[in-house]
Amino acid sequence: MSGLDAWVPEWDIAARYEIALPLSPERALALTLGLPAGADPISRILLGARGMRANSSIERFFARHRFEVLEQTSTVFVVGASGRPWLSAPVLRPFAESEPVTVRVAADLRTVPAGSRGCLLATETRIVAMDDAARRLFSCYWTVVGPLSGLLRRRWLRAAAEAAARS
Repeated sequence: MSGLDAWVPEWDIAARYEIALPLSPERALALTLGLPAGADPISRILLGARGMRANSSIERFFARHRFEVLEQTSTVFVVGASGRPWLSAPVLRPFAESEPVTVRVAADLRTVPAGSRGCLLATETRIVAMDDAARRLFSCYWTVVGPLSGLLRRRWLRAAAEAAARS
């Protein structure tokens, strides 16, 4: 088992998105990680509304916002953190920490071969609550933030498709 399945085999909430790209899996992931996190005006607004800086690559964006790289290969990039993201000024901690009333969040970008010369680029987020209180609090938070997070991920996939078409 590898990738997200190795880090979060069971979860409370998950969201997954994918897109086909006319690139090798390795090239597609490298290209995507190098794209700006604020790839377009909508992405910049979404990130700015949460107080997140959008002026770095997707790969550096995660590090800048205290996500640790859990796994990285030429086709898999997994990041994670733990904390209370529903707070107005959340503090994220290392993924392995599991205090009461916290969640672990893991997200990935991964590619798999598809067709004769292309691949599927997918991004998935999985959240596991450390207890019932965290599950309730995060569920309320995710009702509002989940659709916006999904929109951001789809914007990243769209930016990857546009960059792939230009390369």
